[in-house]
Amino acid sequence: MKKSIIIANIVIVLALIGGGMFWYVKKGEEVVNTLVVGDATEQIINSITGENNNKPEETIKEDPTPTEIIEEIQEIDTSNWKICKNEKLGIQFKYPDSWKNCYTNKESLTNIFEEHALNYYFSIDDNNNFIFQTKYNSYNIYLIAQIQKNNENDIHFYVNKRNGENYTNIKDGEAFKVVGFGGSFDYTGAILENNLYMISWNIESDEQAPQNVNGIWTPNHNINRNQIWNILKTIELIK
Repeated sequence: MKKSIIIANIVIVLALIGGGMFWYVKKGEEVVNTLVVGDATEQIINSITGENNNKPEETIKEDPTPTEIIEEIQEIDTSNWKICKNEKLGIQFKYPDSWKNCYTNKESLTNIFEEHALNYYFSIDDNNNFIFQTKYNSYNIYLIAQIQKNNENDIHFYVNKRNGENYTNIKDGEAFKVVGFGGSFDYTGAILENNLYMISWNIESDEQAPQNVNGIWTPNHNINRNQIWNILKTIELIK
């Protein structure tokens, strides 16, 4: 008798478990149908119900690294630009026709800075400079190209090891950019017939610097690095 009762109880328990599992599976199927694709809970229920959506894995596109981001350079026509020559260095640049004057000798540079009481933070070497004058609002703006020729360390890094950026063929050789160089507004170089010219670009103005300025101050201006790059590419030897 006891044995029959025990067997009957086992049958009842199994029936209850089977019914519960059937309800859970059916309920799970309903939940799956209401889940948003990609929800982690869907994956858990699918593993219980034995379902497999066979969905292809979504490929996540990583953001490009800084080295993969290439600056867009706007090419412009420089055929009608003015010409500025430095006889001592034996090179010349073109600069926009709408700009004013260009100076290359030390006396002219000194007179400009004294006349306008400019706060020039970099030394004016003997005739190793170009200064291009333009206008912004009511101020005179001066783009200064300070040039160093055939420095041994620079030759090692930028000619032999090619550590510059954007090496570009120009009339008498190559022009390139230097990144990560502090202090100047921009820093570039040119290789012309086995001579290396490293060019530090800075901006001055007859706008007066604030009294509380600490260190190098850049005045308001309308010059950008794309303009400097286009000026740089016009560099050539004076024939």
